[in-house]
Amino acid sequence: IFRALTQLLRDYDDRAALKVDFLKAQCLETIHGKLNTDEANLQVVLEFLLELLNNSATVQEKFLQFNGYEKFFQALRYVRSPTNDFLQQWMLLMIDASTLQSDDLSRFAVDSFVILTNPHVARSLIRWVPYLNEPSQQRQIVSFVERVVLRSPQNQMLACFNGILAALLEILAMEEPDVKPIDEEVLSKVLSLVANLSRFSIRPWEIRLICRPFN
Repeated sequence: IFRALTQLLRDYDDRAALKVDFLKAQCLETIHGKLNTDEANLQVVLEFLLELLNNSATVQEKFLQFNGYEKFFQALRYVRSPTNDFLQQWMLLMIDASTLQSDDLSRFAVDSFVILTNPHVARSLIRWVPYLNEPSQQRQIVSFVERVVLRSPQNQMLACFNGILAALLEILAMEEPDVKPIDEEVLSKVLSLVANLSRFSIRPWEIRLICRPFN
């Protein structure tokens, strides 16, 4: 059913009105109540959610009020082998995609005028990194976040203010039995991004996160 609903959102003439109707029907609350740990099912549900959020400030605001970035993205840990398209679509939700000069997220120019418009997605994607099976997908997320965040002081400010630095520190300190150690190349990129953001802004409790492994 969620595949059909996703296609309906893509094909409907007045998508904005349809998305408002979904919100009025309390679809966020309904979907959240039906989340489980089945990877295939979760990816289909989250693809619908992605389409609902895409290009809709109204839905994104409602999602934020619903605390959806915490509630729904907790489920991402059970999606260990996503398709590349699924991964890229979530990364695109971080930014104003119209500013990209290329459809290839791994190659878009560093000096492109790219604005971090949804730091909540960036934070959730960072937290997802340790759970991904493929190091190449881990690198893809961290590299994309790094290029977007370091694009401007404005992006760095948004990243620090919205917990992206904290999310990076959390995955460095993560110790879970079913999570493999982060790939060395990914680890290097994470440490580099932590260093850059720390120079821009760091709060006392984030300093405590840095010190935690040495306690």
